[in-house]
Amino acid sequence: MKKISLALAVTSALGASAANAAIVGEYANALLVPWITAQTTNPGEIKGTAIALTSCAAGTVYWSYYNTASVKLLDSEFRMTKNDQESIIWNDVGFGNGGFLDQDGYMIFFLDTGGPGGMEDRSLTLDDSTCLAGNAFFVDTVANDVAFVPTFPMNVIWGDFDPPGTPLDQLNGVPNLIDVPATEIWGLWAGAQALDTVHMRYLVDVPSNPADGTDNTQIFVWTTDRIAGSRTIQQYDNNQTRFSLTLFLDELELHILNPELSSFDGGNFSVRSPFTDGFYEWTLTDPDDLAALGGMATWSVVTSPRFQATQTLLNPIFKPHIANGNGAVDPNERFNVLERYNPDGDLQVNGIGDGYGPGLNNGGVAP
Repeated sequence: MKKISLALAVTSALGASAANAAIVGEYANALLVPWITAQTTNPGEIKGTAIALTSCAAGTVYWSYYNTASVKLLDSEFRMTKNDQESIIWNDVGFGNGGFLDQDGYMIFFLDTGGPGGMEDRSLTLDDSTCLAGNAFFVDTVANDVAFVPTFPMNVIWGDFDPPGTPLDQLNGVPNLIDVPATEIWGLWAGAQALDTVHMRYLVDVPSNPADGTDNTQIFVWTTDRIAGSRTIQQYDNNQTRFSLTLFLDELELHILNPELSSFDGGNFSVRSPFTDGFYEWTLTDPDDLAALGGMATWSVVTSPRFQATQTLLNPIFKPHIANGNGAVDPNERFNVLERYNPDGDLQVNGIGDGYGPGLNNGGVAP
């Protein structure tokens, strides 16, 4: 993820699809920034992640920084007022990155508003306003460019911080935001779920010469659980030619994949990509995915001199329970209620949200 100069024509040329994509740009009471980095530079230069948060309610923002294996390395907090904005550059030592240079990781931000009574308690419940949103970029002042990093909303009501199947009246949220371990992050309703299929876009140069870097793709995969082992996936080019291969995963929550590297080169794929332009198809049906995976976010960053740009692509998600066309609502369908941001919390104090916030989600069955 090096640099970007966005153009709509590039998106069209690469064939990016927005259908059934992950949900971004919604207010929630927590926000996932799935890729954080700060690279070594000369004094005064920046090559790292920049984040801009906005809040439509006053409260305390707690944040935690994890490495790719979901080991929490740092946490802290800061105040935000209503209609406030907070800008963060991870390279800045003043923010507290502590010297985690040249490491990949991710961050989660939580907004504790205390609800109508304003009693902040360092936890997330239905009383807290769903009023936190943000954007992120990889900033490279050396190249005078930026690359878009997608961020994803998270809400307690959807079971993001409680085990799947927890009844709605027993959702307690995170008991202590300043000390939340990654193991309490159960679901990412904004991304792909078990049984879904993701299409991971790429564009590469001559596969036999991956080192020249003229066309380069990085595929980012963030999951709620550390997933490992091998997965059989399919690959298609722009002529619909199919090729079957194996994806090897480490025991991580954040994977950064290079289609030009095989497992013999230190990469994650069984072979280097035989196709220069296409996508990988990965259906989440592995027993480990079905048993543990609570959500996946994936996007690709494609650098191509042919377009004089580097393009960030949100990888689309195919949901068979949405696309089956029979009109039936499956038990775990997560789009069967209308969700709006909720500036006031649970005004009815009935544990199921109110008319201006998340409604009852199948009796509290987490997606």
